[in-house]
Amino acid sequence: RVRPNELSSRGIIHESCYIQWFEEARLRYGQTQGIDFVAADPNGYVMQIAEFETQYFSPIRVEDMIIVHCWIEALEDQS
Repeated sequence: RVRPNELSSRGIIHESCYIQWFEEARLRYGQTQGIDFVAADPNGYVMQIAEFETQYFSPIRVEDMIIVHCWIEALEDQS
């Protein structure tokens, strides 16, 4: 749910809030998969957002409910 502090001066959600919502969705997705992205992995593996895409359909306003979809598209060894 959108909070009042996320509003721009135009009364809609400021664009800088989107990446914060993506990060929250990533952490919640990890929890559903049994992955703790916050804890340091002893093997040195780290998962981070490498790319994100936003489609704007209409302005988001205070108290609106938003839905963020996230998924893991590929796992690659970067060593």
